[in-house]
Amino acid sequence: MKLRNIYRECYGTASIDKMLPSIITKSIWDFFKTQILLKNNSLLSYKHIFDLKLEDNYLVLNYQQESQDFEIRSKTNVKVDKLPLAHHIWIIDNGRSFIMMLPTDY
Repeated sequence: MKLRNIYRECYGTASIDKMLPSIITKSIWDFFKTQILLKNNSLLSYKHIFDLKLEDNYLVLNYQQESQDFEIRSKTNVKVDKLPLAHHIWIIDNGRSFIMMLPTDY
């Protein structure tokens, strides 16, 4: 298996900038970089799926990959009153960078 370069650029689409508060975007990137890339580098598929939930007014990230039965649930310390309309988020590995997007952006 080829190891991915975890130090590539990370981008978000215009719809991510418009639909997600920056604190949620930052939480997803932080989780992705520290819990997924650094710990599971050789097991990664190209599509990373995040389902955002709300629990006791805290953001919960449910992470899975498209190609494997691999799921992680993480309750963050980010306090939010309500979820944004967009609560399914993808991060795509295009080989040169990571791009955060809504499924409709694909």
